[in-house]
Amino acid sequence: MMNNESKLDLSFLEEPFKERIAELEKPKMLKSAGLDNMQGEMSISEPMMISANNGMTGDDYNACSSIVSACRNMIQQVIVEANPGNEEKAILDMGAWVKGFLKFPFPIFQFIDYQKDTYKEDNFSFSADTNAVEKILTVKGVPDLKDAVFAALHSAGEDGKLAAYSKKERDFEYFGIINAYTQTDIFIRVIRFTMHMQNTDVQALCTKTQKTALNSEYVTYRFSADKGLMIKLQEVLSAGMVEDIAGELLKFIKAQSRHALDHFSEEVNGSK
Repeated sequence: MMNNESKLDLSFLEEPFKERIAELEKPKMLKSAGLDNMQGEMSISEPMMISANNGMTGDDYNACSSIVSACRNMIQQVIVEANPGNEEKAILDMGAWVKGFLKFPFPIFQFIDYQKDTYKEDNFSFSADTNAVEKILTVKGVPDLKDAVFAALHSAGEDGKLAAYSKKERDFEYFGIINAYTQTDIFIRVIRFTMHMQNTDVQALCTKTQKTALNSEYVTYRFSADKGLMIKLQEVLSAGMVEDIAGELLKFIKAQSRHALDHFSEEVNGSK
C-alpha cells in the first residue's frame, strides 16, 4: 500500500510496518513488560531527554538522532491529542510514555527487556560512586552519559523542583528518555527513577563531591533501534526537504493503517 498523502517514496517501510503491527497484535505481546511499575506522574514538567554518542560517526549520529527525536515527538503528539483538555497532565503520565514506546506502531523501536531494582547508599556522591549511572541505566562504555545525567540532575536542583523535596518525607519521581549511540547500535532507555527524599540533602546531591543519602528505586525499559532503517529514512526525508519529520511519518502511519493509529491513541489515553 503506497502512501497517497505524501510525495515521498516510503514504500521500503511498508513490510517492516506490517511486521510491527503483526508483532503488536500477538496476544502475549508485552505481558512481562511490567507496566504496573509505571503508574503515576513524574515530578518534572516533561521527560528528561539525554543523548550520548560513543563511536558513531557524525553523519550517522545526526541521521539517527533526528529520526529518534521525530519518533519521540510523534509519541508525545499522540499522547497530547489523545487527552484533549488534559494535555499538560497527560505529558506527566509515566505509564502513557512507556506504553508509547512499547506499542508505537512504527518499525523503529524494538523492546528488549525491563528491570526493576533499588539503589541505596548512605554516603553517595557522583565522584565516589562512579558506577551508579551505569548500574541503573544498564548502559556501559558511554562516558558522556554520566556527565549528561549529572547535568540534568543539577538543572532540576537549580530550578527548584528537586530542591523543594530536600530532606522531606516525599518521593521525587524522575522520568527520563536516554539515547545511547555506539558505532553500530542505538539503545534507548526509558527510566522511572524514584528518590525517597527523607534523608537526602539536595544541595549535596547536586554536586559531584559532597555526600548525602541516596535511597532510590528504578524501573528501566530497554529498546534497540534499527540503525540502517533510520539512515535510509533520513536520506529519503532529506532528499524530499521535509521539515516536519514527525508529521510526515504520522501521515505514513495513517495511510498504512488508520486502525493501528487509533488503537495506539486509545492505549495512551490517560483515562483508560
